[in-house]
Amino acid sequence: MSEDTVVTGNMIFTAQFDEVQRYKVTITNYTRDTVIYTNLQSGSYYLGEVMFTVKASQVLALGIDKGDGTYTRMYCTPLDDGTYQYTLNVVDSDITFVVGFKGDFDLNGRVNSLDSTKVSRYKVGSFEIDNAASLFIGNIDANKKINSLDSTKISRYKVGTFSVEWDIKK
Repeated sequence: MSEDTVVTGNMIFTAQFDEVQRYKVTITNYTRDTVIYTNLQSGSYYLGEVMFTVKASQVLALGIDKGDGTYTRMYCTPLDDGTYQYTLNVVDSDITFVVGFKGDFDLNGRVNSLDSTKVSRYKVGSFEIDNAASLFIGNIDANKKINSLDSTKISRYKVGTFSVEWDIKK
């Protein structure tokens, strides 16, 4: 409990309040800002369980940045209005999370044949990534590793023979 005193003229106001530490939530958005968020703003401060919804034209990958080049996948609940609800637990530190279209390996806001090509080149060592989020978001099947199957699935997704799934909470 803290106390704050303000003196105005000949009046003294004293207020007691609980100090509550809130933590900053930052969203790194690789979708060219085409995702609509409800109940969450990047750069704002939160504490506790934060429920938010997203609406997007394509399936998203959302991951909490662990600070070591890896991400913890976030899972959602589909809602009747076509949005997806996520829960973010803001407890004891600032949080940064990434958002991108599943399969967008080059993080340009589009999933296309270049993503498939770049995954293949990355796997044989002829393409270097400069952002660890590429490995997380480009992993179209969410199996925790980028491999040649991701390249194939990205190509199949673009021609309509592979369905990308939301990461649904079980």
